[in-house]
Amino acid sequence: MLYRDPTFKDGSYNGTAVYLPTGVTRSYIAVTGCPNPAAKAMKFVATQFYTATDKRIGGFLFGNKSRANAVFVVRIIANIPTGRNLNVYHNSYGTGGATKWLTSTAGAGKWQEYACKVTCGASGTFSGLNHFALTGGAAPTTAAPLTWYVAYATVFDVTDVDDTPSREEIKSGMTITAGGISIFGKELSLAGKVTFSSLDSAAQSTINGKATPAQIATAKSEAISTAATDATTKANNAKSSAISTAATDATTKANNAKTAAISAAAIDATTKANNALTNARNDVAVKLGYASYTEMVNQATAKNTIINGGYIRTSLIDADTLITGSLLATKIAATEITTGKLTVTTGAKIGGWNVEGNSLSIKSAASAKILVEPSGTRFLRINDSATELLGIRADGVTGIGIYTQNVSGTCLSMIAQTGGTAVESYGSHTFGQRPGEVWNAPGVLRAARINADGGTDRVWGNGTPNFYTYKSSNGIYVITHNLGHTDYMPFVTMISDWNFLYTPEIYDNYFVVKMQSNKGSWENDSFNVMIVGRNKF
Repeated sequence: MLYRDPTFKDGSYNGTAVYLPTGVTRSYIAVTGCPNPAAKAMKFVATQFYTATDKRIGGFLFGNKSRANAVFVVRIIANIPTGRNLNVYHNSYGTGGATKWLTSTAGAGKWQEYACKVTCGASGTFSGLNHFALTGGAAPTTAAPLTWYVAYATVFDVTDVDDTPSREEIKSGMTITAGGISIFGKELSLAGKVTFSSLDSAAQSTINGKATPAQIATAKSEAISTAATDATTKANNAKSSAISTAATDATTKANNAKTAAISAAAIDATTKANNALTNARNDVAVKLGYASYTEMVNQATAKNTIINGGYIRTSLIDADTLITGSLLATKIAATEITTGKLTVTTGAKIGGWNVEGNSLSIKSAASAKILVEPSGTRFLRINDSATELLGIRADGVTGIGIYTQNVSGTCLSMIAQTGGTAVESYGSHTFGQRPGEVWNAPGVLRAARINADGGTDRVWGNGTPNFYTYKSSNGIYVITHNLGHTDYMPFVTMISDWNFLYTPEIYDNYFVVKMQSNKGSWENDSFNVMIVGRNKF
């Protein structure tokens, strides 16, 4: 057992930490009906998913380090609401590492045991394991929080059970008293084990005779010193022997416990796994109309087809024609499929093309193309040429027809940046302008007839933002256009043949026209004006 306080009685949560802590609080409280001896459990209260996109609910983690070929079993007793599931997450734990749940992961709304087996890979990167969180159900909120409890949680290392007593545990099990030594409750008495044999013959004779007080004192002192030395030596020897015996006994017990724990964990895990597999198989067999999985296997071995009402289950159907209202299959392989309707969803592929929602896309594929080619003189080619993204040939028909019927609609919009060419055209052109429609293009921007009073009789074109005229004095007319530049040329012509015109003043937003007779007098008369240049739009 890697974490030795599985019921959290020492108040340290058995070395765990909160996992995915956003919106989660943890406490250790008394819980009615809690199955551990203290009747207390870890309580988790969540008021949100971890994030808007990560729809997990925070829990706890051990984070024990993985290693090559290690096997860990995690045992948890928890009360999880129905509709939620307990899930486990790991960092890297070796190439080929695998996790298998030995029990159901579904919340039962009551105290229930959860167990999983984690098998590390033989090589690769090894990091922390065993991070637990809940999934499933609606998002918890402050008004409707999610509460769940954990009464027991720990991790067993079934490849290296550590039950060897520590140095401090051995030391605390031994005491030395005036009469002997106590080792783990076993008393080693030293009474009667001390003798005195170190006095010389003269002293011995004196003692046997009538020893003087000085001789007795000297003998007593020597005897006490010798006895103390002998007792200390024997006590140290006894202590060393006791420590050796205790260490040997502890090692033996630890090895026996390790062997027993590995065997018990393996047997328990195998039994639970086999029971879960048997139950799952029997559930499937019962749904198919059998009493048990064994009966279903016997029927399959006898190569019998299962028919249960409208349900048929068999290994092979060989037929010329199969007519059905619907077909559900993991994989369909066919040389030819004819259908009046084919619906594919995101993740499907058509050749190299990917179905993404309502879109068909292909990216980073220079050879991707679409070809519609009824003949060599009538075709639509997309990405068929390295120099041309779209190619159309339409002999005898219209290549592109674009139509809009809305004042805000634009049939064709082209913008060429950084010196690019917007339109390169060869051949005949027809540009039509119907009554009331705008014509705004470089070239002839406006054309108008101005009367003698400076008013406009008629005008054509929309290449200038505005157009109005007036007579400032006899023979002097002002034409206003508001182009905002002088990249234009005005052309003026007389309607009659007895006066002449000229334009001595040209400005950004207007120009001046002057009219005189051949005698030099200022005259007022009708004339035509045309503005040619760069349009404004």
